[in-house]
Amino acid sequence: MNDTANERRRFSRAHIDASVEISQGGMSWNAELIDISLAGLAVSLPADWDADYAQSFTAEITLKDGVVIELYAHLVHVDEDKLGFQCEHVDRENIGPLVHLLSEKLGDEVVQREVVLLA
Repeated sequence: MNDTANERRRFSRAHIDASVEISQGGMSWNAELIDISLAGLAVSLPADWDADYAQSFTAEITLKDGVVIELYAHLVHVDEDKLGFQCEHVDRENIGPLVHLLSEKLGDEVVQREVVLLA
């Protein structure tokens, strides 16, 4: 990643081993989570990917312990083997588990500093 992209990225990413179901309208695709932050996520490109890039998506992340985190996002980039999404909304039921997950990987201090950036 170049210096300009690093400067723009304000949120730390954590590499998490989890499955993700991406859905849009009546369609859904299964993928693997590559990384996640408070602001977005990257997932593996599903083999059968055929989505409307102009519409929002729902991402349901299922962690190894069975916890499911749901967030709403829009697609910001498509690479040869991955998709990048920017979070539009994480509701109250899901922000706590997301913050907890990221705190376990990145540390409380980092995550709390980044939570302030969301306001």
